[in-house]
Amino acid sequence: MSNNRQEPVNYARLRIIQLIALSDAAAAFFLMLYFLKQLPPTDWVLVLIAFALASILFGAIFYFGCLLAVPQMKQYVLDDRTVIRGSSVDMVTDIAQTNDPRLNRWIGTYSFARSLFGLGIVPVVLLVGLYFFA
Repeated sequence: MSNNRQEPVNYARLRIIQLIALSDAAAAFFLMLYFLKQLPPTDWVLVLIAFALASILFGAIFYFGCLLAVPQMKQYVLDDRTVIRGSSVDMVTDIAQTNDPRLNRWIGTYSFARSLFGLGIVPVVLLVGLYFFA
């Protein structure tokens, strides 16, 4: 038996994780909008911040949900690297392509969620640090 045999991916679990992540992110977004209405007239920037935080929440739930419930997805990520180009930072992920277009879409979603969480959490941590230490 060879060690490079890939285990089948459970698509039902992936769909459940995706639905949980989307519903939690939507609930968080609408909850943040509700609390923003309690403030004086809301600026559209605060709405964008609420959307960004909900997006980070989606990325975190989907990524860590996949790590726990569908660990086979890790085997399709070949390389991760952070590339700094001038004033921008890019998270480059090389993924394996399969002969199954359905699996390729799920690998793309998994990679997107990793990048969304990875690149989204850094500004949040910096802002929290500024809040407490500045």
